Amino acid sequence: QLNPLVGKDVAYVKTTKPVSVNGYGTPTYRQMAVDRYGRSRTLEFVGVKVLKHGRYLKIDHKGAYVQTYTAVSASSVPAAARNELQ
Repeated sequence: QLNPLVGKDVAYVKTTKPVSVNGYGTPTYRQMAVDRYGRSRTLEFVGVKVLKHGRYLKIDHKGAYVQTYTAVSASSVPAAARNELQ
């Protein structure tokens, strides 16, 4: 998060069930994320609510630190990333 040597990046995920949900209903997700070139890595993030299954998210992250996520349509996900997420 504070390391200046790690750059910001964008990755895409296809939503699944959360790993856990705390007592307040806040879910934690651990998912394979894929960048626009098809390279994958595991990201962990906390949602505001339980997300619908099978939806695409665009995740802005810096290393393993997830800054934001936004729901996007399948057509806006790069083809290399979409193929890896199928």
